[in-house]
Amino acid sequence: MIVRLLPDQIAKHWFVIKFALQKSLPPMVDETPEDVNNILKSLLEESMQCWASVQIKEDNTFIEGIVITTVVFDSPSKSKNLLVYCVYSFANISNERSWMEGIEKLVSYAHGRGCNKIMAFTNEKNIIKLILRLGGSMSAFITLPVEVVYEDN
Repeated sequence: MIVRLLPDQIAKHWFVIKFALQKSLPPMVDETPEDVNNILKSLLEESMQCWASVQIKEDNTFIEGIVITTVVFDSPSKSKNLLVYCVYSFANISNERSWMEGIEKLVSYAHGRGCNKIMAFTNEKNIIKLILRLGGSMSAFITLPVEVVYEDN
């Protein structure tokens, strides 16, 4: 089951969220303390959303995975999309049903926010296969550090 965490829950579980975030940062972000603190601030201000995939066993709740999203606006096309900023699983979630429940929840949230698409960064082959099977598409995302090119000239 996937649930959206509220700011007080984000603060309470920040050590778990921060670990997942650092393990799955998108390729355009450097892992500096300032970057991580800016993301925390965005989560607490709710301009980003934190979702937890949880499993309840007896009286204990276990966090299986973390998903961080944000709504992005593309100015040239005037389109709004939900960006899956990062996704991290603490366990090997081979149960496709868990992934489908998560995707359905994110689709519902994106629809409610007026988004056209859900976008994500991932190298995880199982996620890519699932998204392609659902009718999604995949494109390459490239990065080039500016300072490397600038220093060579």
